[in-house]
Amino acid sequence: MTTGWFQGGRLQFNDTLSYRCATVAPQNPTAPPQLESEGPYSGKVVDFTDVGLVGVRADGWWGDAPLYYVRSEDILSVVAASPLTIDAGPNRELE
Repeated sequence: MTTGWFQGGRLQFNDTLSYRCATVAPQNPTAPPQLESEGPYSGKVVDFTDVGLVGVRADGWWGDAPLYYVRSEDILSVVAASPLTIDAGPNRELE
């Protein structure tokens, strides 16, 4: 699955989510639980599963933070990722 949905809008990789709680991913079983009583939490979208879960990491794609899976009903808000723009200008080369 390459996308998810929240309140009728499509979730994208690198969107920032605020959420109530999440399940620890099997890849990092020693990670601390993210319980609803201790939230809300925040993370960047890095994965979508076939069963409708959204994978998040606190520090994004290349970070070392544990991976968690969030159910769509536990998402509180979404901030869309900013698109990457590069402006080389008329007489400037990209490095």
